[in-house]
Amino acid sequence: MFKQTSLGKEADEARLHQQWRELSNQTINNSDLVAARAHAEAAPTDFLKRQRLRVYYTMLYDRMRAKAQTPELKNYIDGQKAQHLGALAQNKVRPSPSPAATAR
Repeated sequence: MFKQTSLGKEADEARLHQQWRELSNQTINNSDLVAARAHAEAAPTDFLKRQRLRVYYTMLYDRMRAKAQTPELKNYIDGQKAQHLGALAQNKVRPSPSPAATAR
């Protein structure tokens, strides 16, 4: 019998997102992950909170990836992980020299 593996880019994306959400729901209530998230939320500084959230997201996505059954889902999980970790990046801002300082 004919087996169609792809229904189009949007349908495949929706299917992968649904599978990712199911894995997330199965994984997120793990006691280690709950403790890591609470530890991150209790951080006294923004910098420390970002560091702890990186640890949390790494743990979460590594566990989800271990449960994933297809290479496509594993790639989708890697993409979601990269998005979450990228959102934690804080650009270093350096003040521009003032026009008066450069005119001297």
